[in-house]
Amino acid sequence: MKNKGFTLLEAIIAMSVLMLAIAVVFYGYISVAKIFTEEMADTDIMIETTRPIEQMTKELRNSLQIISSTSHSVTFWHSDTNDNGTMEAGETISYSWAGTPGGDLIKTVSSDAFIVANSVRDFTLTYTTSLGATLINCSITVSKGGKTSTAEASIKCRNL
Repeated sequence: MKNKGFTLLEAIIAMSVLMLAIAVVFYGYISVAKIFTEEMADTDIMIETTRPIEQMTKELRNSLQIISSTSHSVTFWHSDTNDNGTMEAGETISYSWAGTPGGDLIKTVSSDAFIVANSVRDFTLTYTTSLGATLINCSITVSKGGKTSTAEASIKCRNL
């Protein structure tokens, strides 16, 4: 009479191979999840760095007048919304950083302040006027979770 089925040894070997395959798949999943999390952190800090530069570039390019400027702040007349040729409170924008590493970059429109970047390690503005054109070089460095990102822009003000 023939026995049908598996021996104990065959069952143990089959389970061992199956467990090994499951371990390899689980390790792959954990590795991919870790890489994904790290890449998302890199992307978040890059967005946190580039978003204020892009926004500031767009607004400064079309500004009508620089009201005040330092190495860590700029205030400018953004637009003449009612076409009366007079600068009014709602038409000015200011970007400022207190100069303290880890502080926030603040955008102020009228009297409303908004945080546009957190954990700013450095924010520097330099101004050059040549042949009647104003060029503003802007650099921002943001650090979060042991990661650092820097973005730079050269902004030529069209209406100044």
